[in-house]
Amino acid sequence: MSEEAEIFEAFSLCHAIGQMNDGRLIGDPLDIEMFKYAQNKNNAKLIDGSGAILASIKTKSSELQILKRFDFDSKLQRMSVIANTPSGMKAIVKGSPEMISSLSTSGKPSNLNQQVDHLTKQGLRVIAFGTKSVSGNADSMQREASESGLKFIGLLSMENHLKDCSTAVVEDLQRCDVQTIMATGDNILTAISVARQCGIMDPRKHVYYADMNGDQIKWVLQNEEAPQKDIVPDINASQEPNFNKVGTTGPKWNIDDIALELPFRGQEVDSFGLAMTGKVFFFL
Repeated sequence: MSEEAEIFEAFSLCHAIGQMNDGRLIGDPLDIEMFKYAQNKNNAKLIDGSGAILASIKTKSSELQILKRFDFDSKLQRMSVIANTPSGMKAIVKGSPEMISSLSTSGKPSNLNQQVDHLTKQGLRVIAFGTKSVSGNADSMQREASESGLKFIGLLSMENHLKDCSTAVVEDLQRCDVQTIMATGDNILTAISVARQCGIMDPRKHVYYADMNGDQIKWVLQNEEAPQKDIVPDINASQEPNFNKVGTTGPKWNIDDIALELPFRGQEVDSFGLAMTGKVFFFL
């Protein structure tokens, strides 16, 4: 099977959409757009399943069957299906590029991180896909086993346009001195790009964002003109620092104290933007 055929097979199968009696597709809007893309490419048609088959997908060259589905889990950052295909039974997994990369043992391009960064900086939502051959009874297959040892097969990038009213609403809130922030499950660079588009962040200013690097917090400077770069030594999250802890469970510290270690110390607050990944937010 060609690489193109393999990725379009994944687009046709790895979703949780359904179909109304009038033919309308229902489910996650991005899943629907992905499936429509497969429809345009290989004439994929969704047919309700029966018995052990959750759904069938007929393409111009074959019939595919979804036998089992592991629904999307935000903690796991992925979903997957077990499916019958012309080349045998497969597990097909869809999720964040970081997660699918970590679960893949082959097929990863050497410049994967650069590709993802390039796409997310444009505000695109990026989803990765991996697959593996499986055998046995689909009903008895466990999630951990079917979602490991994958072959990385590609990325899907999608643009989710701002609503027409978004920027105006943000401007109204800011005129009223209401602080505007964004909380999202998207990639941190996608979030920064969208925040700049809608006015939550000034697109002319640099942004410092925090990410976890193992057990360390790492601050990175991100701007539109220059590549990302680490700008300060990592803050070790596994050792108690030299400032006061706050709380009794976990390594939680006062933000004012943490600021002593930050790269933007001494800069005017209005001269930069701040962001952090979900892992850093959970840690703090």
